[in-house]
Amino acid sequence: MKSREQGEPGQIVKIEAPIHSSNVMLYSKEKEVASRVGHKILEDGSRVRYLIKTGEIIDSAENWKKVVKERVEKKEEASS
Repeated sequence: MKSREQGEPGQIVKIEAPIHSSNVMLYSKEKEVASRVGHKILEDGSRVRYLIKTGEIIDSAENWKKVVKERVEKKEEASS
């Protein structure tokens, strides 16, 4: 923040605020790197999201099944 009067030091004001989802980078656990998200159309005509730096496809059916399976296993372990 700028000083109001001459001779008065300026200051930094920290304000918490929400962040839009378009400004969030996704993290690849396999490559250990953060990347922006891109969209592309596959040969079969399906539109998927992918990580730009690694080329890893995010929205494939296999990935969703794997994520759901891991969640179920974690819930079972937590309830045991």
